[in-house]
Amino acid sequence: MTKVIEISPTTRHEGHSKLTMKVDDRGIVERGDWLSITPVRGIEKLAIGKTMDQVPKIASRVCGICPIAHTLASTEAMEASIGCEIPEDAKLLRVILHAANRLHSIALHNILILPDFYIPGTETKITPFAKEQPFRSIVERIFRIREIGQTIGAIAGGEAIHPSNPRVGGMYHNVSPLAKQKMADLAKEGLSFPTSRWSSCSM
Repeated sequence: MTKVIEISPTTRHEGHSKLTMKVDDRGIVERGDWLSITPVRGIEKLAIGKTMDQVPKIASRVCGICPIAHTLASTEAMEASIGCEIPEDAKLLRVILHAANRLHSIALHNILILPDFYIPGTETKITPFAKEQPFRSIVERIFRIREIGQTIGAIAGGEAIHPSNPRVGGMYHNVSPLAKQKMADLAKEGLSFPTSRWSSCSM
């Protein structure tokens, strides 16, 4: 006989959600449904009556995890509304800024889900803040990747949290040759981290 198992709310993600599964007598899932709802932020309502320069600043403060994404999305929405094409250098700098935000965000979520994983081939769960190895090296690597993302974001965006460099029409400032090299060096460092050893961690 099929039974229904519901996990609500689920965790380790943004928004509110639940997981519903239909499981047969052998414990095999016949159907699984995951419902995820991110709360309405109301950014569009907050933007009414504001200037184009104010909207990205308002949008960046709606969420503490993704202010860069909200800044860029709102800036590009303003540009689309008036048919504004931005310079190529500004586009590239925004791509770098957005990639830095994704790197930081993914690393942060990795920290949140670490307690759900086991060291491969063992019954030992990964403890994010343990001082013992191999836990310490795993966590330090993730923290460093997050730091790299935040630093590149600060260079490209002017600020790591609420980026001040993006503006309607492009960016307020380009970056210096020294800053470009710094971002490139940080990106290379991030790419140098080994991934294969822990890619088989099981939940």
